[in-house]
Amino acid sequence: MGIAVLFGWRGRSIGTTLLKALVDRARAQGCSGLSLTLRLSKGGLTATAKQRNAARRNVKKAAAAARRKQTLKHLPKATRRALGKEGAKARRRAA
Repeated sequence: MGIAVLFGWRGRSIGTTLLKALVDRARAQGCSGLSLTLRLSKGGLTATAKQRNAARRNVKKAAAAARRKQTLKHLPKATRRALGKEGAKARRRAA
């Protein structure tokens, strides 16, 4: 499933709202994991620093909501382990 916010509507928390709704819907359907990719279709440009930071903030908000609802502890052990490995890989890339 993909979500997008038109350029003129960005900066109004629409992406955050869409992401939260997507996380809630995935959780309700028993989804075992989500992946976020930021991509612009406008002439193959790369994302701006502001867009990357907004994407990171949205992921952190969704993760915080998942922690509050303690949804991760209900996932299978193998899924939790895979998520941990992906997080560690992302931290190594960022360092």
